[in-house]
Order: sequence, then C-alpha cells, then structure tokens
Amino acid sequence: MGPAATNIQMVRENLALAIAFWAAAQRGVITANSVPAKSAFKSIGNGFLEVDTPLELADNRELVRCVSNQIRSAFAFSAIQTYRSLETTYRGSPLQEMDNDLRGARCSFFVLNKTVAQNLLSPIWVCPPEFRSRFEVRDVPFSLDTSALDGKEVFWDHFGGLQTYLGLLEYCCLRVAEDTSDVPKEERIVVEEPSGKRAMKGNGKISTTDDVVIYIAERCEVGDAEKVIAKGLYLDYTDWCYQRGEEPLAQRSFGMQLTARGFHRQRRGKGRHWWMGLGLRMPGVPYGANGSPAPSGQPAV
Repeated sequence: MGPAATNIQMVRENLALAIAFWAAAQRGVITANSVPAKSAFKSIGNGFLEVDTPLELADNRELVRCVSNQIRSAFAFSAIQTYRSLETTYRGSPLQEMDNDLRGARCSFFVLNKTVAQNLLSPIWVCPPEFRSRFEVRDVPFSLDTSALDGKEVFWDHFGGLQTYLGLLEYCCLRVAEDTSDVPKEERIVVEEPSGKRAMKGNGKISTTDDVVIYIAERCEVGDAEKVIAKGLYLDYTDWCYQRGEEPLAQRSFGMQLTARGFHRQRRGKGRHWWMGLGLRMPGVPYGANGSPAPSGQPAV
C-alpha cells in the first residue's frame, strides 16, 4: 500500500478510535475518575517520563464532551488528509472525473476540505456554486447533497452519519491503493525469453484507446450477467498487450475507457472491486483461487 492510501487508512483508524472512546464513555466503561492525573511517556533516552495531564474532569459529562471534541477534530483531520491523498493520486478537477463513484468521492472531499478548513470544530458548509449538487458513491453507499447546504452548520446526518463516512474513507483507501499499484509507465516492449519470463526493452508501441475496444472483442464476454474482478481483468489486459508488444494503459486509464463504454465498477465481498457487465472469455486457461486468470507463464494459485 502506497503512502497516499496509508494516510487515508491512518486517519480512518484515528476517527474510529475516537468514536470507540466516545461509546465507552457513554456506557461508563471509561469514567472521569479513571482518567489518570499523570501520564507516562517514553523519552528520547529510552526511559519513561511522567507528565501531568492538563485535563480536569468534574464528572462523566465533561469526559463525554471532551471525547466528542476528539471526534470532531478526528473528522476534520480525516477530511483534510483524504482530500490531499486524492489530489496527489488523481489529476484534473474532481468535477471532470469520468468514474461516477470516484467523482462522488473526490467532489465530496473537495467540499469537506473547504468546509473544515474554515473551522475545525464547528464547521459551516462552504459549497462553491459549481459544487452544489448531489454526489454519490454507490459502493458504500454514500450520498451528499450540497445544493442547499452552503452557509449551514454541518451535521452528521447530511451524509448519512459517521458509519457511512467511515465506509467512504474505506472506499477511498482501497481505491487509491488499487489505482497506485500500476505497472511503471516506462516505454517498453516484451521479448519472450526461453525460460518463459518477460524481458522489458525500450521504445515499445503504447496501447491506445482503440486497442481497448479490440481487447474487449477478443478476450471478453459482454452481458448483464457477466462480472470479473477488476485486478484480474487488468492483469489479463496487460498480458494481452505484452503479447502484442505494446505498453498497456495505466490501470486508471484502462478503467476510464471501460467506464466510457458503459461498464461500471462495484465493490463486493472482502473489499474487491468488480467490473459489472463484463467477463473474461478464456477457455482452457487456468483460474486462480480469487477468480482471476493466471497470467501467461505463471501457474494458477
């Protein structure tokens, strides 16, 4: 997992921990009396240093209030960091994103980032005119309608609650991890070695969008009942390109071409992404345990 996806994972864990602390305080599992007056921290010299905790809690209501502030700050932190991770991963305006789910996620975090940047703990919606619309991520499912929110106080219910928001963070983490695992974009052609291993050489022909149409016609089945794991489909596409001596499109560009042709991606069990309406037509080729085809010269596992 690359740094962009790792950062989203970390802020999601941070928010989930704050919510867990709040629930524990609400149930009395953690009380004001159980919060220590001193805390031990590991110092640079590998010893432990006791530090006074500058927190005075009169009762459990004070504890719940403080933990609620932790949730607000963790939420703001997650919105800012996830926006940055998405912007470093994807290029262009979120409004121009071709993938509908990714567009919904990018636009939502664009607005959230602008909103919490103004006030971290008591945010007021900041929705630029061009971003006043309904944004959805069907895989979560997540929905944020910003058409009439500008200038209003932020409530969790505006986007389905914190549980739905945690699902959106998980979607972004998995999506960024998948879209940053592409083959390096260096020009190359493929020469089959006697051992069956591929050797990369420079100055190869780069696959075009027209080649995606040819690939679908040669290697895929199209129909409402068809589906295929996204990673497995991309591996088969790259294998097909290598056999033709071509440089494959990056995984995100390949996905954009599929989306433009009416196919849509959906996250199903165990967080895997599937292309719906598209299947692989490869009789006689062994399949791995995850349903994806084994690339040429490699055994199915």
